[in-house]
Amino acid sequence: MSGIFSTFMSGSGLRPWLRMDGSERLFTLRLKGVEHPLDADPYWESTYGGGSTLYEVASKSHSRRLKEALDAHRKLSAEKDEYDFPVEKMLVFSDVVMWLPRKIWDSSSREGGERLYLLSEKLKYRHRMDFSAELYKQREPHYAIMPHDTLASDEVVFQFGVGVYLPRENDLQTAEVKVLQKGTEPIALPNWQFFETPDGNERPATLYAQQHFLLLSNNLSESAIQSPHWFSHNQGYLMIDTKREPNRIYGDDEYIEAGGMSNMGETTFCSFHSLNNDETLKLVIERLKQPIDNKHETPVDVEIASDDTVITTQDDYADNPLAGLTVISSEEDPVFHYRYLLSITGIVLPRINYLGIKYWLLRLNQQGMPAEKDETTQWIIRGNQQAMEWCEAETKQWQPLEISNNTPLPFAEDTAIICRSPVIAKKQYGILMLPHPLASPLSHQPSTLGRSDNNQIPLQLLNRDDSLEWQRATRRKQSMGHLGLSGRHLNLYIEGQSMVLQHLSRSAQTFILQDEMITHTLNPTHDEKIKLKSGTEIIAGNYLLQYKMEFIHDDKV
Repeated sequence: MSGIFSTFMSGSGLRPWLRMDGSERLFTLRLKGVEHPLDADPYWESTYGGGSTLYEVASKSHSRRLKEALDAHRKLSAEKDEYDFPVEKMLVFSDVVMWLPRKIWDSSSREGGERLYLLSEKLKYRHRMDFSAELYKQREPHYAIMPHDTLASDEVVFQFGVGVYLPRENDLQTAEVKVLQKGTEPIALPNWQFFETPDGNERPATLYAQQHFLLLSNNLSESAIQSPHWFSHNQGYLMIDTKREPNRIYGDDEYIEAGGMSNMGETTFCSFHSLNNDETLKLVIERLKQPIDNKHETPVDVEIASDDTVITTQDDYADNPLAGLTVISSEEDPVFHYRYLLSITGIVLPRINYLGIKYWLLRLNQQGMPAEKDETTQWIIRGNQQAMEWCEAETKQWQPLEISNNTPLPFAEDTAIICRSPVIAKKQYGILMLPHPLASPLSHQPSTLGRSDNNQIPLQLLNRDDSLEWQRATRRKQSMGHLGLSGRHLNLYIEGQSMVLQHLSRSAQTFILQDEMITHTLNPTHDEKIKLKSGTEIIAGNYLLQYKMEFIHDDKV
């Protein structure tokens, strides 16, 4: 499939559905109802087995397996074509961590590990065969098979993304990483468990020459590396980005806040603080004077040529904390570029007065996202010109829904769904902010946006056949997504660092927002063009969209 605009695709089920906030750092696929935990084929695709027993936890879908997850959640790569023109490709991640219930993992390991070896090899084979031409940086598929103490006996978890880096046999370890908490000795991170032979083998979860990112937590929803020692509340994650200059550290800012970095010789200390009780934790990163070849577990010379690439760990990087740990230098300069994203961030809850329509209905899944046809509906919101109501999908007991600015809804207690106050008071009740915005990359080539599927960006999130309830029986094939949105509504392209927006609709308006206020209205038939800076919001039909520009530093492939 063409991955560039897969976020907005409808019907195929391939738009991102594990994370929808534009982040590529970690995607976590949970499967339950597993009858044969060491059988690889049903994990890969539903046609290989699992039937109505095996399902993806968040959506309750029986068809969403590992192949579809990898296909829908890709990495943007900036490359050049044969004419040296910059192009965008959406490539498939190659590093995957699989978590098995510890009892099953231990049992197979005691038997010699052959079943774990076959599990790993079959998954790598499927991965390589189905995505051979689309793997990011042409990395061969690589799987770590890990045990987990709290997984149910019929549950497995897969993780991939920027935050998952699995060292290959010949990758060079450039640093050791340990966790340091007050009153304790530094504790090393757990090893990755591989089964590239029936006997298995291990490698440290530290920093390697090609690695640019470290994501650490004690929760499988936030990290693949599970820290053996953590803040007392066991919540939150921390990140280290050694790819940027200067290097940066991050906390999740809800449970953990990033402090400062200090350097002492070859050792860097990265400080983090708990926001609950001001508890402090540090990562101790000790740069190796000589990188270690994991295949032979011996130091190697610093200047190691591999495709004209040299790992730089020279002393002149000592003034820059973390620098040299994962910096790769070559005869070619690194590529610096920007990523441009247009995201669906919210759904307008309209006051409609269309002839013949009794209600619009918005069905939400357990995550608070608009539910697709094959997903289980958890809640329903409906409204018309006079009022809004909500109910649980199972009970259908309707209750009045009153909202005000940034007010949590009276349902979905475990999800961060809020309603923003209306910006067009007479035409809407408010805007339902999605817990996970749906991001799609933009390019310098013009793209059209609208409700029809022949657009490069088809907005079809609200195109369920049952999203409108009519006063009387009708054959009209309309949906909530048709209200106020034309088949070809906007033309979009990047110019410099701005998004140029041209209004195409002959029947509907488009509203430009800044700081949640309407600053400009594009009217039908005018064909007006306007330049928008990063952060600007747009209302087209019943969609709240936001344009964002992000800086990315990436090595040439």
